[in-house]
Amino acid sequence: MNLLFLLALCLVPFGSSTLAEHGSNRFAFALYAGVMALPDMLSAGLSAHGLREPYLGHRSEPWSGLRWDMVLSPLLAGMLFVVAAAVALGGPVRLAHWTLILIIPAMAFFGSQAASPLPDARRDGRTRSKLRQPSTPARQGRRRLAAFERRARAYQ
Repeated sequence: MNLLFLLALCLVPFGSSTLAEHGSNRFAFALYAGVMALPDMLSAGLSAHGLREPYLGHRSEPWSGLRWDMVLSPLLAGMLFVVAAAVALGGPVRLAHWTLILIIPAMAFFGSQAASPLPDARRDGRTRSKLRQPSTPARQGRRRLAAFERRARAYQ
């Protein structure tokens, strides 16, 4: 399944260049949408396969909501690409272009799981978004200095 996913990713430049050369052609857009739907569907299949019990073990239970989000999010994106291809083949191409805009709110809805509390951080109320704040150079410098001071104290 990994090789099929990589093959689908190799087809993305072909679909993109076809759409760039023939932007108003309905078949070019349908080809692009089909090529873009294929990696999403395969990604959902890979996630569903990898998130099964033998691969994750018993520690995965608190993450069950996040696990299904990893499957449903690319599956929904792939389905929206398929809908856009069907709209392009059966209706105006401009409407199919606007159909792809639906991917943004759909991903925002399924991405809302990322803000739910983490299992190990529930006791102090931290959320995933607070734990993974973007690092600035000043923060990195303070962390390195703190790590250096800890090591220096350990050697004294």
